[in-house]
Amino acid sequence: MSELDDIWAGHLGDFTAAWQVKLGDELLTSRDPDRFFNGASMIKTFLAALVTEDLADAETLRDGVIEVPRELAAEGDGLLRFAQLPTTLTIDELVMLMIAVSDNTAMTAVVGQLGGVELVNTRLSERGWASRLWLYEGQGNGALSSVSLAEHQAALESITDPLIRATFRAQQDRRSLARWLQFDAPFEHKTGTTERVRHDAGVLHTAQGDLWVGCFTDGGPDAEYVDHPACVAIGAAMRDTLTALDLHTLLA
Repeated sequence: MSELDDIWAGHLGDFTAAWQVKLGDELLTSRDPDRFFNGASMIKTFLAALVTEDLADAETLRDGVIEVPRELAAEGDGLLRFAQLPTTLTIDELVMLMIAVSDNTAMTAVVGQLGGVELVNTRLSERGWASRLWLYEGQGNGALSSVSLAEHQAALESITDPLIRATFRAQQDRRSLARWLQFDAPFEHKTGTTERVRHDAGVLHTAQGDLWVGCFTDGGPDAEYVDHPACVAIGAAMRDTLTALDLHTLLA
């Protein structure tokens, strides 16, 4: 095993885990990136990728507003469910909330803008992705998804719209891959947590090139807290990876 294989296997040994680290096109370490997990909020990256497609086809989408009715208020992460609904927001505002603070109400509004769950999954299939979204009955009460790390990274890479891509740099969850990073490190990533799963994946722009890094885990307690053992393990593996690659100046 390489040094990076040892780092990731050593830190993630207590969990069912998939990970992948690439520097540019060079694969540095990988385990089961094609394995599907309960995707939690990682499916939101795929929705952002579909929005990017729609913006390319109809730039006027940016000029309009989208209604967010009270019935879309969703439990879990986010701010909109506490807001004075109904309200109207632009597609860029909805995507920012959906990615940066993983807002579930914003997600349901984005799914509606994309034509609903069935059409979203059809479009994912047309892209060659097997990742899928299912919303609970009632549409506004939460979501289930099935996502692989490899497909998540492909979805993120496909997002070329600079405003949509910037939402990933605004990610507010720093418990895992970003745990030891400088606050202003140029890291575009998405996190997802629900029940026993803890995921984090994205791209860190470095002096050596783009470092694509991600880890999906299942295991440990259900409870959400800052020092969840999976989050700590992912953060430690990221820290040691940057040290091994002589990128320690990106660490806090």
